[in-house]
Amino acid sequence: MQYRITHHAARQAAVKGFAIDAVIRAAQSPSITYPSGKRHPGQVRHIRDGIVAVVDPVTATVVTVYENVRETALRPDQRDPVALEYGRQWGKRH
Repeated sequence: MQYRITHHAARQAAVKGFAIDAVIRAAQSPSITYPSGKRHPGQVRHIRDGIVAVVDPVTATVVTVYENVRETALRPDQRDPVALEYGRQWGKRH
């Protein structure tokens, strides 16, 4: 499938120092693919060479792009139950 890139995704690629051809390569030939989840149903994350290209497979469009990062251990503030509940409530409103 031939993907095109939105203006937003192109701007994000430029800010992050990604070449457009590398973003398109991640979209077209990912090494890992998974659905974006509940907030953006239908979108899929395609990952290759440290680049995450969020794509809409129906329109063959790269919606946005960001750097794939390793997960790290939770910081103490991320384990605080009050802060976690605040985050959950904020997420429900936005």
